[in-house]
Amino acid sequence: MNRKITYRVWDKKENRFRHKNEATINPQGDVFCNDYAGMAENERFIVQQAIGIKDKNGNDIYEGDILRVFYTRGDKNSTFDDYEVFYNANDCRFELGLYVNGKMIMVNKQPSYYRHDCYEVIGNILEEK
Repeated sequence: MNRKITYRVWDKKENRFRHKNEATINPQGDVFCNDYAGMAENERFIVQQAIGIKDKNGNDIYEGDILRVFYTRGDKNSTFDDYEVFYNANDCRFELGLYVNGKMIMVNKQPSYYRHDCYEVIGNILEEK
């Protein structure tokens, strides 16, 4: 696979995602911010990786995102469930966990890389706190 791996950086102190021009991640995973004179403060930041697909609105999907997954069953109206995107280190893959009342209650499935039109990013676990 030949795709660009993209990340975003959550600043725990400022309680926000850093803009792409505000943070740099080196190959060792150290986070450097332009306003800190080149010093890495890794405990301050959470790095989240894009999973390689976009939602139905063209937004990149990242680990930690809350996805609304739409289903159409036969002639019935569409229904949906909300899922948290997370990285399963044991299986080396991104997965979806059913997200109810602000927490993940069970692991459900891998995201579909060919049916992304049924996904919509509706939030992120870090912004929900």
